[in-house]
Amino acid sequence: MKVFFAILFLSLTTFFNAANAAQYVTQCPIEDPNEVVAFCTGENNLGITFPAKTSSQEVKAYPFGVGCLGSTPSPSWFIMQIEDEGNLELTMTHSRNEDIDFACWGPFEGKSKTEVLDKICADPDKYFISPDESGNPYINLCEKKYYRYIDSTARMCFEEKTGLSIEYAYFYPTEYYECEDYAASLVPADIENDYNNSLMYSPYDGEASDCYVTMDESEFTMKDCSYSGDYTEYCNIRNAKRGDWYVLLITNYSMMPGNIFFNKTGGTATTNCKIIVDATCTGPYCIGDNIQFVINNKPQNATFQWRGPNGFTSTEAEPVIPKATPENAGSYFVKMHSGDETSDEVEVIVTVGEKYEKDTTITIDPAHPIFFGGQEITQPGTYTHKFLSEGGCDSLVTLTATSTDIPKASSTGPYCEGEDIHFLVKNKTADATFQWRGPNGFTSDEAEPTLPNATLKEKGSYYVKMQKEGRTSEEVEVIVSISKKDVVDTTVVLQQGESFLFGNEEISEPGTYTHTFQNVEGCDSIVTVTLTDTKVTISNSGPYCEGETILLIIEEIAENTEIKWMGPNNFQSDEKSPQIENADKSKAGTYSLYVKRGEKEIPVANTHVIVKESIEEEIVKELTIGDTLLFGDLVIDKSGKYSQTLQTEEGCDSIVTLIVRAKLDEKTTIHPEEFFTPNGDGANDTWQIQNIELYLDATVYIYDRHGKLIRKFQPYEIGNEWDGTDLNEKKMPSGDYWYVIDINSIDKMYVGHVTLLR
Repeated sequence: MKVFFAILFLSLTTFFNAANAAQYVTQCPIEDPNEVVAFCTGENNLGITFPAKTSSQEVKAYPFGVGCLGSTPSPSWFIMQIEDEGNLELTMTHSRNEDIDFACWGPFEGKSKTEVLDKICADPDKYFISPDESGNPYINLCEKKYYRYIDSTARMCFEEKTGLSIEYAYFYPTEYYECEDYAASLVPADIENDYNNSLMYSPYDGEASDCYVTMDESEFTMKDCSYSGDYTEYCNIRNAKRGDWYVLLITNYSMMPGNIFFNKTGGTATTNCKIIVDATCTGPYCIGDNIQFVINNKPQNATFQWRGPNGFTSTEAEPVIPKATPENAGSYFVKMHSGDETSDEVEVIVTVGEKYEKDTTITIDPAHPIFFGGQEITQPGTYTHKFLSEGGCDSLVTLTATSTDIPKASSTGPYCEGEDIHFLVKNKTADATFQWRGPNGFTSDEAEPTLPNATLKEKGSYYVKMQKEGRTSEEVEVIVSISKKDVVDTTVVLQQGESFLFGNEEISEPGTYTHTFQNVEGCDSIVTVTLTDTKVTISNSGPYCEGETILLIIEEIAENTEIKWMGPNNFQSDEKSPQIENADKSKAGTYSLYVKRGEKEIPVANTHVIVKESIEEEIVKELTIGDTLLFGDLVIDKSGKYSQTLQTEEGCDSIVTLIVRAKLDEKTTIHPEEFFTPNGDGANDTWQIQNIELYLDATVYIYDRHGKLIRKFQPYEIGNEWDGTDLNEKKMPSGDYWYVIDINSIDKMYVGHVTLLR
């Protein structure tokens, strides 16, 4: 099953991996910081456990996985703090030996768990950075901004379209791709232009645009990650410092209930066990809120002792302080008692913000509106709005606005030649009249006049006065700008291997191209370009399986052209058709062909090499007695462990191990009789074993109470049943005798006793 999700993950993430830069998030992946559980790797005598979640939902911020994780089912978030510095090998195990996976981020700074989580969730794009599959050391900021816009817009579209949360995009890929296409069509022109222009550069050619930022390994906060099928995972952290915090996402892939065990198996670093009594509060709070304390990992039957400001004490696990006041702010402390153990005191800091009320009066000019609480104010009246103070609490402000009679006039420009000029007055009333004047002898008494088919003669300053209730306002100036449209023809001659960015398209084919641009004033300019060039095309003979030879091919190029290949894993070659031995994932990715022009190397073509991984998978099947199972070219009729080398859909070898177990039911289970009476009366003279005839390979042993072997039967069948005699046909006395029934074909042994009565 994990193979299927891995393939689906690769398919769904093609769009994001095309960016070829570090992964990023647009929202904090930790939805509820109060559910992040603190842990350590030292002794835990308090009975604290760390349950693995069994929810079918995934992390909303990672609908298509993150880092090496192809999916994030049943996610649990944990946090630890370093006590002694050094390297640390951390082992995580599911208590029921079920498959788990993980990703680890850090190091983070902070005085407490709450401070750390507030900091990293305030800017997740900064603190949840994971390298891309190719390990590129740079980020294209223009590309990142482009895909962030598409990502956030597609998320909203998907949730509105389906009524489902984004983590269900796995099961509705068609709807998500439709939203993705829709989001791509809405990208603002400045973001899209910056993105397209950035693709003309390579951060390795010495002429990279300002979009690129180089990163080294230390800047990636994702420190380790595993998506294996094992129930034990190993997280390796190098050079951990005292006081550093690390956040772990552990996914319970099987969704089986159980606990996560944390152990240190290597390194000199240690973790802080004082934090595992995971006490916090749901604040910050405002005056009047209820203060709620929370213990994330309290064991059953544990007791607690709280103390805090104003003489506060409580023995409840999660006490509540109703209707908070500023006097309730400060440090609270709690101890946990579990069995004979008592924890260290844990500090929980509570903040209580104040609320404010304010009245103010202002005179407004209709020509210059003000903004109050996101609302544009142009008319007199009383307006009320709740603002958030610095402490995050509501502050009520009442604004009384008075106004003059100056008209608020504007136009819908700027304009280009041929467009209609429209004038607007926002504060006009039915009893007001207007008087307009402007360039080229323009006059009008309409409230909002229109000038059709504008020319350059109409640009300049227009003036309007408003008359109302016998009063005439001052003249208000409205400046109208009109720009000229341009028509340009040009010819561009390209050298071999070069390309030309024209509009939003990078072109290298000969021909005539026309594009409508916007000039500096925002008006259309029609540009026609005639382009000549020779095409260069490349390919590869993939996709490949691990261990095969990668062959890069130039299909068309002018003779005597100097070239250079560059690709993943620092690959470089000046051969026309280079070969790369022993393909693996590190050699997969985009290979680029450059044409040398003097000291310059011009990128001309790319080919993407795909390397398919070999897969090892273990499957468990039950087999009913008497049935057979076809596995590859094997016909299996009994339990055991079988291995076959099969081919995946991509044609690569996969080693599949099948564990066959016997399926037992009432018709196939052995039922030995509890007693028999070998007295020759024709009833119960021999010991009967129900269903023993189904197992020809069964061996039956009879022992006396001293452990001495009395009889051995193989097979045990009609005419060959125990009649109460030993190996020498001597009649055994009444009493209890022990039996062992060993059935090799189902790998099962029955042990018990039978009573002989004479």
